[in-house]
Amino acid sequence: MANANIGGDQPARQRHGLRPLAPKIGKNPSGQTVELTSNMAKLSTAANTPIYKYDVNIVVVYKNQDGAEVSIEKSKSTKSGTAHDVDKTLCRTIFDMAMKKLAGFNGQNSFYDLQASMYTLKKIPMESDFSVTLTTGVSTAPNFIRAVFTLKAVATTYQASTNDLRRTATSAPALADKSILEALSLFISGPALANPKVITVGNCVHYYDGTMRGFTPRDYPEGGTFSALGVSKGVKMVEGGVMMNTEMKVTLFHPDNEPLINVMKTLKGFSPNLGLSSQEGINAAKALKGLEFFCNYGDLKGKGNERRIVKALDFGGSARSTTFLVDNKPTSVEAYFQNKYKERLAFPNLMTVIVKGKNGSRVNIPAELLDFCPNQKVTNERMTVKNQQAELIKDAAAGPEKRMQYTQTAANAVGIHSKNVMNFIKVEEPTTLKGIVLNKPTIKFSTPNPVAFDARVPTDFKINGKFVMPAKMDNWEVVFMRNEEVRDFTKRISQAMGQCGMAVQPPVVSFINSGGDLPNLFEKARSSKRQLLMFVFRRSVPLHAQIKSLEQKFDILTQEITLETAEKIFRQPQTLQNIVNKTNMKLGGLNYRIDSTVLNPNILFIGFETSSKGGAGDGPVSIGFAANMMQNHQQFAGGYIYAPQARDTYGSVVGPVLKQILGVVRRNRKDPPQEIIMYFNGVTEGQYGLINEVYSEEIKKTIMAIKADWRPRLMIIATSKAHNERFYQLEKNKAVSNLAPGTVIDHTVVSPVFSEFYLASAVARQGTAKATKYTIIFATNPEANLARIETITNDLCFDHQIVFQPVSLPVPLFIAGRCSQRGAAVLGYNGVFSFRRGENGNVDYDAMNEQYGYSQKNLFGKRFNA
Repeated sequence: MANANIGGDQPARQRHGLRPLAPKIGKNPSGQTVELTSNMAKLSTAANTPIYKYDVNIVVVYKNQDGAEVSIEKSKSTKSGTAHDVDKTLCRTIFDMAMKKLAGFNGQNSFYDLQASMYTLKKIPMESDFSVTLTTGVSTAPNFIRAVFTLKAVATTYQASTNDLRRTATSAPALADKSILEALSLFISGPALANPKVITVGNCVHYYDGTMRGFTPRDYPEGGTFSALGVSKGVKMVEGGVMMNTEMKVTLFHPDNEPLINVMKTLKGFSPNLGLSSQEGINAAKALKGLEFFCNYGDLKGKGNERRIVKALDFGGSARSTTFLVDNKPTSVEAYFQNKYKERLAFPNLMTVIVKGKNGSRVNIPAELLDFCPNQKVTNERMTVKNQQAELIKDAAAGPEKRMQYTQTAANAVGIHSKNVMNFIKVEEPTTLKGIVLNKPTIKFSTPNPVAFDARVPTDFKINGKFVMPAKMDNWEVVFMRNEEVRDFTKRISQAMGQCGMAVQPPVVSFINSGGDLPNLFEKARSSKRQLLMFVFRRSVPLHAQIKSLEQKFDILTQEITLETAEKIFRQPQTLQNIVNKTNMKLGGLNYRIDSTVLNPNILFIGFETSSKGGAGDGPVSIGFAANMMQNHQQFAGGYIYAPQARDTYGSVVGPVLKQILGVVRRNRKDPPQEIIMYFNGVTEGQYGLINEVYSEEIKKTIMAIKADWRPRLMIIATSKAHNERFYQLEKNKAVSNLAPGTVIDHTVVSPVFSEFYLASAVARQGTAKATKYTIIFATNPEANLARIETITNDLCFDHQIVFQPVSLPVPLFIAGRCSQRGAAVLGYNGVFSFRRGENGNVDYDAMNEQYGYSQKNLFGKRFNA
């Protein structure tokens, strides 16, 4: 993608969403119906009920070092993390104190969002703005002077009424007025926000800090972490009216307000001399880096949330060995804290925490002078206990019955379970509705007879015959670690390939001692024009990123098989078959075909997905894409492209990627596609307008630049699993079970103004199935109903070709996701984002993509990441 100008000068941000999205079309009239229930409950309110909104302004005045007054508005906090939570707590304190002084206000039927808005059901009797100044009982900070609280009624024209609900959903997204939904959500969350036993993340996810019936939280002595059961809540307008969804969440938290030194003592290998020279020290730093801490020294020592908050950027040398200049004299961290704060350190030889100083410099603070900030989630990278992640996944992956039970238990515990909120909002029982189950497509291998689906798992199938397009492989190499060859592996796998129709010659077998031998191995393979390098290493050998980076550099296909898996092929036929399936696809073959009336050769399917791994700050991110651009219209291949992190992640890449894909299609096919269907995964509703107004125009411009009179049909679909809607199949005995694969929901709980549907394409092999949401953003030729696009999407989920079962996303998105991960791995291994910069300091994305991408490689247009 030379000269694509990725990440170049970006246009000024414009307001999008003023143009209507694709018109809403009818639901699918066909399919086998099935009874479903959901986690969505309808909310009903009395007609023409006014909701009064008041602006809250809270300003706290402090004295700076020069003695001058500094005013800080806390009610519009721009901080993040713990600092934002501290501001909200302070706002609650000031709000409660001030409102007690307002005559005629008793706090009933009102809720405050802990920032700049308060909603009430009764008008507050005040003739003008209410203002009060507080000087005591607000803060223990020595430089606190006063807090000024002001309450102002919003102009009458901005008041909301339950009659305004129809304005919350419009075909032009930016014109929707969601203020009434925000008010309803706040009223429902009020008890949870006011409960000190409830941990609230944002305003919509609430965790109960304690035990609940049916759920036993996990406590881990090492690291002091603990799990909590919570519930998320969302209020939205759908076809069936205003509904609230509730969904269980299981999350691991770090200890609240615990001294850091106490937690460090629980970590394996702790000693008073722990440092980064030991593996134990490296592990401890990994478990703690990025967390926020209160500084527990100086004037605010022991004074709770008003202490200075710092973030652990890294860990450094001990307080005794680390020095810096004080009055131009080298001074140890130990001596500095003893002289200035009278803190005599108990662990002077322990590694220190590196944080950002007040002037932007990096400073070292002794670990024993820091306390954990509350409500911090444990990320995967910070988990220290073996199987901790697996245990958390197990708790979160509850089956349908248990998930519904946990959700209700958590909702009851945090206080959002009420069926009647202040005699204003009535919450009905969970919505039941009818779904449909789509027919499975007909799948064939080389024989004319279609596959028979498994009786136990109704979407799984096995090979019957040979591959539809078997590949030829006469120059390949199998690589083992020295003295770790799997006996008869090459013979058995070659036999299996031949049985599937592949023309295979015996491979060259070679051995390496370590990753240091790989560059020379690849160099020789390139000279020998190898088609494929197949690596068989133990799972514990960490060479994956290096192998894939060298694949990209030398333009040679690679396939990795763990030694443990290779040993299973003699007793597990399916394991052997999966390896052969992958090899054939990498080499440009096609394992089976889908006989479908909707997957025809005239449609080009494209998927986009992104991974943020590997980049930081201004980027880059790895954007994966895939399309059926190979010789056969059911063969998908993809790639990745690096772009800057931005709200408009895809904007600069859509045109260049489409141009490259169409170039490959023109080389491989006689006729250009007559229709393009494009899926974007992971986009938010806030980006719908951008896709509809900007991406669609860029796509049309790219098409016209290739051939001015070419006018293919175009449909753009946004997909997401980042939603909280859950659906369950109702059995005859009123029990619930997982959705049958192919289940579609396209009415009642979908948008009233957009064409939208939920599809559960794959079997849930663990936990509860989560349907993917699909929204049609743009369509040049709107259809009468959703039948065709639902069938297309479901059939595409069967086209994975390597596993003989449908996947959870249509295959262009599935492959795009894997390509995005590959790009992130190559980026991470090469560490290029830090130095690929031009004279202006900006990342040179064109150069980066040329050197570390696949667009200029012979492998592009093949499924190299199968």
